[in-house]
Amino acid sequence: MDGGLVIERGRIAACDDFAEIRAARPDAVVLDLRGGHVLPGFVDTHVHFPQLWVIGVLERQLLDWLEHHVLPEESRMADQAHAARIASGFVQALAMHGTMCGR
Repeated sequence: MDGGLVIERGRIAACDDFAEIRAARPDAVVLDLRGGHVLPGFVDTHVHFPQLWVIGVLERQLLDWLEHHVLPEESRMADQAHAARIASGFVQALAMHGTMCGR
């Protein structure tokens, strides 16, 4: 069975068997994605945007890593300009990796 997904104004409007979708919308533009995967946007509800620049810096045990990398980076967030730059980069990184936010 081939599935069908209808997108209208950037939102899912219908989901059913392709034949059913096609019959209901014969003039719709079809994008054939057979052989691929259609995945939902991933929503990450556990985030640490102040840690953007220390991701992957794990040469220490957890408590040492927190003390030498994470906590100093988080203390820099007191500077609003710095925090805004990091937040912007963080949101861009989420979008580039397919992580989205719900509305």
